[in-house]
Amino acid sequence: KQRFLTRFPEAMRALREFDRQFSPPNKYYYLIKVKNKKQGFLYYVRYYDQGRQIPSKWSTRTNDLEAAKLFAVANRERLLNKYYGKNKGAIDLYGILRGYYKKDSKYLEIDGKRNGAIGDHQRRVADNFIEKVFIPHLKKNKIKTYEGIAPPVLTGLQNKLLLEGLKPQTVNSYFTPLRRIFDHLVITGEVAKNVFNEVKNIKVRKEDRKTHGCYDIESLKGVFNEEWADKRSYILSLVIYTTNMRNCEIEKIRLKDLVEIEGVYFINVDTSKTENGRRLAPLHGFVYEKIKAYAAASGKRPDEPIFLFGKRKNQSPVYKQAYRELGKRLGFNEKGLLEQNIKYYSGRHFWKTLMNGEGLGDIDEYFMGHQVTSDIKKRYNHKDKQGRRKMIEKARRVFEILDERLF
Repeated sequence: KQRFLTRFPEAMRALREFDRQFSPPNKYYYLIKVKNKKQGFLYYVRYYDQGRQIPSKWSTRTNDLEAAKLFAVANRERLLNKYYGKNKGAIDLYGILRGYYKKDSKYLEIDGKRNGAIGDHQRRVADNFIEKVFIPHLKKNKIKTYEGIAPPVLTGLQNKLLLEGLKPQTVNSYFTPLRRIFDHLVITGEVAKNVFNEVKNIKVRKEDRKTHGCYDIESLKGVFNEEWADKRSYILSLVIYTTNMRNCEIEKIRLKDLVEIEGVYFINVDTSKTENGRRLAPLHGFVYEKIKAYAAASGKRPDEPIFLFGKRKNQSPVYKQAYRELGKRLGFNEKGLLEQNIKYYSGRHFWKTLMNGEGLGDIDEYFMGHQVTSDIKKRYNHKDKQGRRKMIEKARRVFEILDERLF
């Protein structure tokens, strides 16, 4: 190369001019000077690809600017292919983040089998947080690959959310689905470690812990005996206060999920927030008839979710209307509900309080879909004859308690 440059300078200058017409503009790469003992400095090239800066840099082995430019253009394809060969999946970081919690995600299909399915509401919240908060945070910090996500970047996001007024437990809950993504990438071999494991959850102080409020047991006696004018709020309130199901589980109830075992009705909860959430939830005969009548009046097919309303993805306004309507019937205005921290989810707390007070024991944990021991799972396994008998006995006891304290 040096011999040609020395012997044919004019010809080389003409070739460079010709080559420049077909070379990508400088925005596709840039050159930086790096100190070198022998030559004083060498030019290193960094490339841009698909709108992002590649974190690696390569020596051009020369301190001549024109020769360095020629090297950058001539070796671009070879060096990028080599880089992507060693960093499989790096270019897909944003694609994975954006696609992980989409509906019918291929990632969730595998993740659900390994770690248990997540509720549709949780999925939408995670997807929204990634799209509107996490990805913009990465872009603001000029991070284009997994290697750029260092612990200070994540703790910086935690601090930002806290300063915006989010509670520590809320920030922690937003980080959980992100940690789950990178656990998946470690398992599939796309990254070597999960950087989220190097970031601690924010400590939640006692004064920051505020559980959902719960009505007095005696206050709800007879409130569901007659239907309300707002039929949707009535049926939603009736379901959560008598079945203790989670919001995400109620949204999935279909007519074909209502099953009868030896004269006792149950709701087959096939998909839930956790693996333990997959269970049979006792269904009082009165509530069974109300659900069937509501589904018929709404024109719901057997395989169609009964309690998904309209085209809205977010059902929060529907739940808010339901708990406000119940509160109004019990003499609570908006201020009173806020002071008591009573929400739609308070129905689960009411059910648990009611059953605990009646000494129902470990079966309430099973029926609520909480974490239970393998012994409890075996004891109330409806596929086992003895377990089915015990489960039916407990379900009938639940109905007796509801008849006595609620209806």
